[in-house]
Amino acid sequence: MLKYSKWLILIAIISILAGCVRTQVFKHEDVVFNKNTNDKILLMPIDIELYKKNFISGRLVHRADWTKAAVGHVKQAVIQELKSRYYQTIMYSEDSKVSDSLDKHYQLIRLHEEIIQSMHTPMHPPSKQGQFDWSLGQDANSLRKEYNADYGLFIVIRGNYTSRFSDQYGFRSGFLSLVDLITGNILWLNRTYWYDFPFSGHGEFRELEATQDSIQSLFDGFPL
Repeated sequence: MLKYSKWLILIAIISILAGCVRTQVFKHEDVVFNKNTNDKILLMPIDIELYKKNFISGRLVHRADWTKAAVGHVKQAVIQELKSRYYQTIMYSEDSKVSDSLDKHYQLIRLHEEIIQSMHTPMHPPSKQGQFDWSLGQDANSLRKEYNADYGLFIVIRGNYTSRFSDQYGFRSGFLSLVDLITGNILWLNRTYWYDFPFSGHGEFRELEATQDSIQSLFDGFPL
């Protein structure tokens, strides 16, 4: 009986850990991906906001230090991931001396964020009338011309952390979008949610090594 109870406890722990990460992958129905390592991928500005969750009130307080560190960690982890896939990564530059189309690019980034916000319901797929069919429009072609890139990679991460001794759990969400810079269509998207439960450390972006593990979840099903 005791041995059986130990197995029940083990199964419960495994079930909790398995439920800490939820990943969903979507792709444009009309696209067939052909892997070509000569394709260049433009890494757009990484959009991250991290908060500390008060363990008593549940109030969220923005942590600029966590956010800044996470941007650096995610950028490094993404570059390493693409390098392991033999793709050339081009970094988007916000230097006005480099780009003469910043306003147009900011509008694209803002549009992508708005699209992501419309997908931010775990129980509903990111679709329009039952189809995954989203686009940033023809203005995305300006990125292709300026950077000589084939695809744009957009990353949005939101989340909070709380004390490990709190009975309130933290939560993070991450979106990784692959955009065709000719048409502006979002070709592929990974939507991942990380839930804090006892014994879990998923969705950690404040430390580089843990970020690398979290980024692998976002690249799950990456088509290139």
